Amino acid sequence: MKNAGEIRPPRSSILQKLIAVHHEKQGNMEEISEAGKNYILLMKVLKENSSYPEASLLSHKRLCDEWYVIQSEYDVDAGLKCICGKENIHHHHVIRNRFNNAVIDPIGSKCVKRFEIEQLAITCMCCAKPLGESNPYLEAYMKYSSVKKDTLIIGHRKCAKKLFIEPKMPGYILLPKAVISYFKNLGVSVRTDHFTSIEFEYDEENERLTPYIEMILDF
Repeated sequence: MKNAGEIRPPRSSILQKLIAVHHEKQGNMEEISEAGKNYILLMKVLKENSSYPEASLLSHKRLCDEWYVIQSEYDVDAGLKCICGKENIHHHHVIRNRFNNAVIDPIGSKCVKRFEIEQLAITCMCCAKPLGESNPYLEAYMKYSSVKKDTLIIGHRKCAKKLFIEPKMPGYILLPKAVISYFKNLGVSVRTDHFTSIEFEYDEENERLTPYIEMILDF
């Protein structure tokens, strides 16, 4: 029984509001569904390759602590798909289970960071300072080859300069045997006239080294 003076909105108006709320919630679900699917798929793969028989009971952290990165690569043209389902990843990694040696490949940088998987502790070969993923020397090198923890990379402008310039003799270009050997191991021959220039030579197979060589010469 209606109370005197009470006014209720038409049922059609209430229904429209409910439908609008439903659509809004559905829209929000669709916005996060892709990330949610990626998360679920990656967790499934990690559990399937876990060293624990009761992997489904493990916490997120315990499950992810099993894994660490053993190799990283940067290739914008690779067209690879992360195991989470994300397509066209540029930075991709190979991870290994520290207990059963299971290997998963490829996995994207966002997943490595999101799941707090131990990353490669790559450092500059000259000063031992860490090289982050955005380091231009590291990124240039990865256009040539994948990297591992023990990969030797010149990671800073000051370090590149020290390889060739003698502080006590400004303008004089050095070419120590160790430097010649380093580039030889990359398939590159290097020479200088000691005063004006440094020349590098390598065949077509090593053309992808060009960005890294250019970074080194920019001192």
